[in-house]
Amino acid sequence: VGTYGIAGSNGTGKSTLLSIIAGFTTPTRGRVSYFTNELQEISPDQIFQYLAIAVPYVSIIGELTLTEHLQFHCKFKPLQGSISQEDFFRISDLQSYRSVPVAHLSSGLLQRLKLALAMLGASPLVLLDEPTSYLDEKSKAWFKDLFKNYSKGRMTILASNERSDLALTESRLEVEHFTR
Repeated sequence: VGTYGIAGSNGTGKSTLLSIIAGFTTPTRGRVSYFTNELQEISPDQIFQYLAIAVPYVSIIGELTLTEHLQFHCKFKPLQGSISQEDFFRISDLQSYRSVPVAHLSSGLLQRLKLALAMLGASPLVLLDEPTSYLDEKSKAWFKDLFKNYSKGRMTILASNERSDLALTESRLEVEHFTR
């Protein structure tokens, strides 16, 4: 539990490390072990049940409207506690886009949707890669509030080269120290 930053310049392996943690990529050396808060080991092929992720390389279904996408998403990943779908749209500030197909969203709105799905979901592990990419200043402030309000009680790992993103985290790993 806590907030962790993975810092480094472009090309140093931040996204690759997140992809390995998520189980999308197999490490070339070593292995990743996963445990519940009760220290019960989680099989790597089951880690998807415990994590939410907002990264550029994971797409979402463009043909669905925001409402349809949220309903589909919630069948697999419920929202936290008492957050309703109505709350989701209010918190994400996407109310006026409910009936818009996801494919018609701007890159900033799509990023906000991905971040809201990850942060408002009930997953104990949240992985965020360059979370403020594509966001304007107003949306960056929105993300800062979202992160502060919804990262509590879970492990949140944020990879970025933006100081303002990394300032949200409690501790940081500088990947530049580990590259050849």
